[in-house]
Amino acid sequence: MISQEAAAFHDSHSVFQGYNGIAADVSEGELISNALGGNKMVICRNHGVFTVGGTVEEAVSWYVRAERVCEQVLLASVAGTPVEIEPEMAARTTKQEGSARGLVRPSATGGQDAG
Repeated sequence: MISQEAAAFHDSHSVFQGYNGIAADVSEGELISNALGGNKMVICRNHGVFTVGGTVEEAVSWYVRAERVCEQVLLASVAGTPVEIEPEMAARTTKQEGSARGLVRPSATGGQDAG
């Protein structure tokens, strides 16, 4: 974890190492679901990320955050050696950033509401 935003996924993401091309069969989804487990994000090798949530809006919000975290990691890697957040601090930050209550979602008026 290299950012406060990434801490939302501390101990709540997994990696799916299999890649069988385009997921054209239900069994591929089952494999990804098994890799996801009880987490909110799974990183699929040679594909990208999938996120889940209690609602479609929550899953989309996690996805947007996951994409930003991936960008942050890439940018930090290009700039040098990313500095990891200490595990204890990441766990503490997760309590603040890692719940659906911390998500920002579009409001009915077009602005943004705090979750």
